[in-house]
Amino acid sequence: MATTKDAAPEDEIATLKKEFAKLQTDLASLTEALKKAGVSAVDHAKSQGAASLERVRAEAETLARQAAETGRSQLSDLEHRIKDQPLMSVAIAFGIGLLFAMLGSRR
Repeated sequence: MATTKDAAPEDEIATLKKEFAKLQTDLASLTEALKKAGVSAVDHAKSQGAASLERVRAEAETLARQAAETGRSQLSDLEHRIKDQPLMSVAIAFGIGLLFAMLGSRR
């Protein structure tokens, strides 16, 4: 038969076993909560990244349209100048060609 001294350690062991079981349950709950928080954070970061990417894409399209419009406008201006002063345009083109020929012959 067990004495009171033997009963106390057995009770303490049983109490410790219960506390360890509760600790394991709490740890599992905490792990699951952290996992959910991590998934939530990743999803939030993905949505933020997608929104930023969409914003940059829209800005790039706007800049491309503006650049194309500026290029068309400058080309139109050049065409009008050539039509208004055809001899001057030929002389300038001849001079530029002559300059490139001279630079090319030096090599």
